[in-house]
Amino acid sequence: MESSVFPGWWLTGKTLKGQSYPKPSISVVPSKIVPLGGNATIRCKVRREDYAQATFVLFRELDSSLHASVVKKSEWNEVAFFFASVKLSDGGNYRCRYCFNSFSGDSCSPLSDRVKIKIRALHFPKPSISVSPSNIVKLGGNVTIHCNSQGYQDVEFQLYKKVGSSLFHVVMEEDQQKRVIFAIANATLFHGGIYRCTYCFKSTFCELCSNFSNSIYIYIRDPSLSKPSIRMRPGDPLAEGFNVTIECHGPENGLNFSLHKSSNLIAWQMAESDGNTSEFSLSMIRLEDEGNYTCQYHRRGHAFQWSEPSDAVGLELVTANTFTSMEINIRLGVAGLVLLSLVLIVAEFMCSRQG
Repeated sequence: MESSVFPGWWLTGKTLKGQSYPKPSISVVPSKIVPLGGNATIRCKVRREDYAQATFVLFRELDSSLHASVVKKSEWNEVAFFFASVKLSDGGNYRCRYCFNSFSGDSCSPLSDRVKIKIRALHFPKPSISVSPSNIVKLGGNVTIHCNSQGYQDVEFQLYKKVGSSLFHVVMEEDQQKRVIFAIANATLFHGGIYRCTYCFKSTFCELCSNFSNSIYIYIRDPSLSKPSIRMRPGDPLAEGFNVTIECHGPENGLNFSLHKSSNLIAWQMAESDGNTSEFSLSMIRLEDEGNYTCQYHRRGHAFQWSEPSDAVGLELVTANTFTSMEINIRLGVAGLVLLSLVLIVAEFMCSRQG
């Protein structure tokens, strides 16, 4: 936006016939931090509707002085100053005021409060992100999110949470090291969600930042939701190459079930709207499929509020050596039965001779 210096009456705020005007409010949408090349709008507003047709002026602070950037006449009692394809030079402090023209001279309101616009430029490699001790957190429990700048020091880490299709700033941490920990204590249902982080090198009106990290998911385990039941078909014994079905059964219809192996999420699926059971198929099982399996569920529309886990079912394979041992035992058992039969026949024969 072009700037020019306006006469002093724009800045001093004259009054007409002793009347004073309230200062306008000022705001930035959608955010005071604007991505390089993005769009932003500064809104300047006065609450009284009878101030329609006022002329609003947007000022930018440069070198401790105010320079008028835009002059705009309102149809109502507010105006919007639009920034398109912003540049780094558009960052700065802005204020506004409104004025009236009359036969007796010009009359203006006081200046609004100050708003600061920062321009965010993504130039650096994305950080890594992780969560500990687990991304499934009991209601009221603790969890930490780790963000690592991949080698850059003296940076400002920022954590964002995804809401719908937008990312909302959650918290900021400064650290002289290459990593930071965002701690969540006494977790509530609100803390469930999708998180990403970034790191920035600070300056007055612009932020040179990394790209956003990958996403992590945090689920809150709610003890008020009863745990599901679980069973495996077929049961033991199992051998490599078999197919197995794990069945999860919940307390109501239309639930979303997740299957876990050794507490790690491995699959999820939705039950039919008129059913309360989901089946997970494990095809051609191998030794690495051995372990304990549990399942959990969440209601539709509450993707990050999970039930308690089910009891565990174990999957254990019978190996080739075990089969060999079983075969030997079976053969020995058969041989023993044959020998016992021969002994009984001989004994019966001897008894009949003596008789």
